[in-house]
Amino acid sequence: MDKDLIKFKALPDELVHGIFEYLNDRELARVALTCSWGYQRAMPLLWKDLELKDKWTLHPKHLKPQISANRCRDEACDEHDDTPVIKNKPHIASLVHTVLHRCHLPTPSIYQELPKISFKSKVLSTDVRTRKLLMLAMWNLTNVHTLRIVYGHYNLTHVLVWGFLHPHRPRNIPLRRLWLENCSLAMPRPTKIDGGHWPDLTGMESLRVRRLTIVDDKTRGVLHDAIAPSRGKKCTTMQDGVGGEYRTYTTPIGRDGEVSLETLKKAIFCENLIYKEMPEAEKVLKKQEILFYTTEGVFPSHDPAPPVNFLRYLLWDTTQTLTSLNLDMLLTFSCHQERDESDTHDLLNHLSALRFPHLRAFQMRNAATPWSSLPKGTYLLDAREFASDFRTLSTSFLEFMEAHDKLQCLAWPMDRFFSQHSQHKAIVERRERVLDNLSRTLTELRIDISFSEDPMDEGMAAFQSSVGAIARRRRFISWFASRMKKVEVVKMEGAIPRAERREIIRALHASPLKKIVMIGTAYPLGNTWANSDNQTEADIWGLHFEDEKAISATNKEPSTYPGPDFEFNPSFDWPNSCSMAHTIASFHSQTITELKFCGYTGAPILFTPTPPAKMLLEPLRHFHALERLTMSFWLDTYFEGDHRDLEVISYWLNMRSPQSTALAVAPDANKPIDTYDFCSNIFDGSPRYLTDSEAEDDYIPNKVPRRTRHPDHVLNAITVDPLTGPEPLVGIPITCVHRGFNAKPVPLSKWPDRLHALYLPRHLAEAVARQIAPLLSDTAKRKAGGVLVRASFCLGAQAGLGAVWDVDVRIGAKPRSSMRIRREKRQWDRRELNGRPHPKGKEKRHVDQWFDVLLDWDGPREEAERSRWWGKMKERRWF
Repeated sequence: MDKDLIKFKALPDELVHGIFEYLNDRELARVALTCSWGYQRAMPLLWKDLELKDKWTLHPKHLKPQISANRCRDEACDEHDDTPVIKNKPHIASLVHTVLHRCHLPTPSIYQELPKISFKSKVLSTDVRTRKLLMLAMWNLTNVHTLRIVYGHYNLTHVLVWGFLHPHRPRNIPLRRLWLENCSLAMPRPTKIDGGHWPDLTGMESLRVRRLTIVDDKTRGVLHDAIAPSRGKKCTTMQDGVGGEYRTYTTPIGRDGEVSLETLKKAIFCENLIYKEMPEAEKVLKKQEILFYTTEGVFPSHDPAPPVNFLRYLLWDTTQTLTSLNLDMLLTFSCHQERDESDTHDLLNHLSALRFPHLRAFQMRNAATPWSSLPKGTYLLDAREFASDFRTLSTSFLEFMEAHDKLQCLAWPMDRFFSQHSQHKAIVERRERVLDNLSRTLTELRIDISFSEDPMDEGMAAFQSSVGAIARRRRFISWFASRMKKVEVVKMEGAIPRAERREIIRALHASPLKKIVMIGTAYPLGNTWANSDNQTEADIWGLHFEDEKAISATNKEPSTYPGPDFEFNPSFDWPNSCSMAHTIASFHSQTITELKFCGYTGAPILFTPTPPAKMLLEPLRHFHALERLTMSFWLDTYFEGDHRDLEVISYWLNMRSPQSTALAVAPDANKPIDTYDFCSNIFDGSPRYLTDSEAEDDYIPNKVPRRTRHPDHVLNAITVDPLTGPEPLVGIPITCVHRGFNAKPVPLSKWPDRLHALYLPRHLAEAVARQIAPLLSDTAKRKAGGVLVRASFCLGAQAGLGAVWDVDVRIGAKPRSSMRIRREKRQWDRRELNGRPHPKGKEKRHVDQWFDVLLDWDGPREEAERSRWWGKMKERRWF
């Protein structure tokens, strides 16, 4: 072993670094504690990403237990304790490559909270000592190339942006990527500092600004009914991001971020308590006190520029280096009442006049909500138009697109590419040249329109179904999509009518699509819930009827690719015989590696697959190159007259938390205590991998788990109409029958039993695999790693608090062993002798083929779960 270790230490550091990257933080920490060699190699990976995040505290800490139930009930509660930020060690600052600052509270919900939240709260991180320590830390962070601020405290955001863009900050590499989300852009005005200039954006390559307001903080539209996170005495109920609510301190925000004197006093009181318990912080400040008096311009000015002005400075100063620009859901008015057209127009007009020689990705994703849409008459590839209302201003980006001829990624509202009116001949010629160029360079296309309240396209809002909007969307399909030849990724989001989505897929027939994403209110592939036999349920949800006979007949036909002579002719009348999945398969099944279909109304129902669901998903068998499939499922929690979403969520969280002592199943007084399996197979949040011997069995394990005293219940079947709620039938593993347990399925009449039988994470994963595996391509399942299926559920929607939870399931296929083949052949022979039909309509020749297996699974995880949240941050394309 010592010889092997010596050989391992002799490897080049680059190779050791590549090996250590596969270790998690806990394993890296163990390596760092082994020896000096391990410490030197593990520490750079442990501290590569630095997170500056506050916490909540009950003061004084050493006297009061930190029980979350006492939040916002105890007067000494501090909702924003900066102790974790202050405690960061300066001697390892040079190892940090990325810095993230975020509040520990969940980010505001997009539709209910974001329009009324002000991010300019001056009572958070208000102590000057905290800002000084942060400045000292930034002077040691010499290798940082990425700064992310997500729902950051205004005072810390102010200092971080000032410090990292300071011309005299010591650095070995420039700051290349800047991400600003859910924060205030009221930053210092540009200024000269001792021969330099602030902001210094030298080397900035990627800029991402999203989910914040760009209008002036002093306008009445922003301040109307606005609230801000606070440390005051008023509690407000907010969404927690996991399907429920929590309470936190907020305060009404006044003009220019003014707050009440009482709230400010509470903040000062909390800050003094923090530093009283950290005397070492005062010592550090005294040692470095001379720095704050001798260095000019260390602290930012107190005269911030309006948000829209600061954004203009960012754009202006990055023209020579920027390669990726993402402006996502910039709020141009607040509270659904007012918008400041002049500020929005000035920003768009300024942007359209800029030139970025190295720009590769340009994304304006602003149409998801009505209060972040572009001004009327603003188009990407046509001349701007002036409305009769003089207050409405517009901008044209045609000249901008002409100047940027190397774009590979483009995101823009679908109904703002072209005008519905005819254009001058010169404009048409310029537009044609831009389209010809994009057909050679564009590889990613993202389009959207505002979501509508009704799920299907008949219920679109008036401004979406107007003649002008329809004409603009169809011109995009006929004039833009049909011209593209290199697109590999297409994303369609919002209330785009189903017929138009289908035509976009057909229009991109010449592109080698690898990834297709469709996100809407209704399930993009069609209605899997209702047909003409249960019209009442369809009327309740506003669903379409699917022509099952016609679609089934179409599914039997092979998915043939269009020939070289194919000419696209748009047809916006949805044919009864055509399903969305079959259309995609007929045009792009040979190249598709990833599919994503999100929309919960009409989505397949977990545990109770309906005939329309199988019919609409059947074309998935044609996608032989598929590696990843994400799709929405409807998870029914209705029981005894009530939806049990919050109980199911609590059940998942309790099993995931190591501090939880909750039982997996509550005992039934009418059953003997030894027939239950208490706390067996408690899910700890890590993936579960099946061994080769387990993979030989069905999805549901049919043997007694190790280290368990009693057998776990097995879900055998589901009964009752799926639209009124599933009724599970459970039994026990077959191998336990000889031990005296009853093997017959029994209905569950009590909620604790039902909770464990239906919503145990393992059972969810097995149910997803049972439903989806038979529909996938055998070729795709037999590849190494199989197909990763992400099942997405929305819980808490009945209370208006919908949160997305995902279960990742990896489905593969393995050849049957000789023993299994002989066993199944004997079963077939016995069935034939007894005159019984073969199971599931299979024939005897199927015995020698492969069988589906559940390779591993992970979840359920909410969007804000730490590993998933960080994964999305790091894997975000074009940042």
